[in-house]
Amino acid sequence: MIKKNYQLKEANKKFYEHTLNIETLKVKNITTESQLSDYKKNLLSLEEELSLLISSDDKSGDRVERIRIDLQQKLKLVKDEESHLEDINTDISSLTEAIERLNDEKLKLNSELEAKQAKLNDGKNSIEVIFGQTTIFNEQLEELGVKFDNILEEDKEYSLSDWKKNEDSLKRRIERMGPINMAAIDEYKEYESRSIYLTEQKNDLLSSINTLEGAIKKIDQETKARFQNTFDKINLELSRIFPKLFNGGKAHLKILGNDILTAGVEVYACPPGKKLSSINLLSGGEKALTSISLVFALFSLNPAPFCMLDEIDAPLDDANIDRFCQVLKEMSNNTQFIVITHKKPTMEYVDNLIGVTMGEKGVSKIVDVNLAS
Repeated sequence: MIKKNYQLKEANKKFYEHTLNIETLKVKNITTESQLSDYKKNLLSLEEELSLLISSDDKSGDRVERIRIDLQQKLKLVKDEESHLEDINTDISSLTEAIERLNDEKLKLNSELEAKQAKLNDGKNSIEVIFGQTTIFNEQLEELGVKFDNILEEDKEYSLSDWKKNEDSLKRRIERMGPINMAAIDEYKEYESRSIYLTEQKNDLLSSINTLEGAIKKIDQETKARFQNTFDKINLELSRIFPKLFNGGKAHLKILGNDILTAGVEVYACPPGKKLSSINLLSGGEKALTSISLVFALFSLNPAPFCMLDEIDAPLDDANIDRFCQVLKEMSNNTQFIVITHKKPTMEYVDNLIGVTMGEKGVSKIVDVNLAS
């Protein structure tokens, strides 16, 4: 009987501990749901931004890279929340199983206590019957000169006291246990429903992430292909124009890195009589001519309606200016060039010459001469 009471006390203690833990998990679940909702809103915003990017003509690497970084961060947060949610579900399952076991144990102990109480009542009734029979026996024994009360007195007093003590102890323990929390199962069902909802939201997020990743991958592939194609064409034009400006030599562009979308580009040039080197190691005039070669290569690939050059020939000597003007004249068939210059050799090549003079202080005068006519 004492062992059963101790077990009942321990079961009651664990029951309240598990109930408190479930309340804590409920708060964590609400927090997790709020965080997942925020992440979903962020991902939806990101998906809308990506959709706009895909539908537009602007598919620059910088914007795609920013979306990729945001996407990776959101994915990591979703995975962290998923792990947290799985831990909470595991704890809820464990606590629910423990509560069910405790409920079963409490019911079992209460049944045993009720059975013992019934036995105690039966014992009391039996004792009362025995007392009645004892009276008759005593009367009969008195006739024989024997006191039966003296024989059973010690054992009778011990049995009644023991039963009474156990009865009171069981009553106190049952009162301390309090009522069984029958709402625990309903609370578990509520948590389970919430867990299913969060899992569905998580799956939606993962599906959106997969869609975004696929779109980004497709954009990256297309961007790399277009960039490489354009890069090769520019290199081809640069290798054609550079020898015209330098009267020989060669030049090319080189990608610095494995990822062409994020790597830098370096210009390597080899003027006549010199070694191939970076543009940074060339003289001022050589840098200017190499830069002009690159600009003309870009215009040859995708000509613009007009181009304005502001004193681009300033670092050049007369010989280099002559070659520069010849190439410029050739390219003027596709693009109209407006050149600001102080070099007379350059002026000799133009079709229209517009000069600005100041005959009087503070008064500018424009002189327009059509050299082509």
